[in-house]
Amino acid sequence: MNDKKTIGERIDKVVNEVSEKAGMAKDKIAAAKENVIGIAQDISKSVKKAANDSSAVVSDLTHKGK
Repeated sequence: MNDKKTIGERIDKVVNEVSEKAGMAKDKIAAAKENVIGIAQDISKSVKKAANDSSAVVSDLTHKGK
């Protein structure tokens, strides 16, 4: 036979390829999630710092005005 594959073998090959690609996509999604969490944490820290800095400025201005 001229290296013809059965339908089952061809289906298995496609299923395996799809499974591999799904696994790679899952890994990429997990990495992207980690990046998003890191970015969100950085933004949160920056917002908190800005809030603290602005509170300090307001406090300084308030005390200087008295």
